[in-house]
Amino acid sequence: MLGPLILAFVGTVVLLERIRPAVRRPLLARGHVQDLAYLGLYATAVVPLIIVVDFGFSRVVEGVAPWLTVPTLPVLPRLAVLGVALLLMDGVNWLAHWANHRWTPLWRFHAVHHSQEELRAGCS
Repeated sequence: MLGPLILAFVGTVVLLERIRPAVRRPLLARGHVQDLAYLGLYATAVVPLIIVVDFGFSRVVEGVAPWLTVPTLPVLPRLAVLGVALLLMDGVNWLAHWANHRWTPLWRFHAVHHSQEELRAGCS
């Protein structure tokens, strides 16, 4: 259900970055090609693995600790539950990112994310 939406979002971001980039680079710059390769690898290897692991984990949790699962509520439509879940996930991601900037031990690792304009393998 979310796959086409995510692809549309990625396509929109790529288009907007081409129209108004922070740093102008050729379309087939090394960093762009590497990002595309990682996206392809993620879509073909990681996403299916996550789905399989998640499905198995869900079944284990339902069997071992059913009180941890959220039952389907006839009052709330599935779309509302999905929206609340996405807001909670985004909030937790924001909190983790905030902690990365505020807590020195985490910042030392996170600073790498802010220090390089383009990550490339094999550079000296």
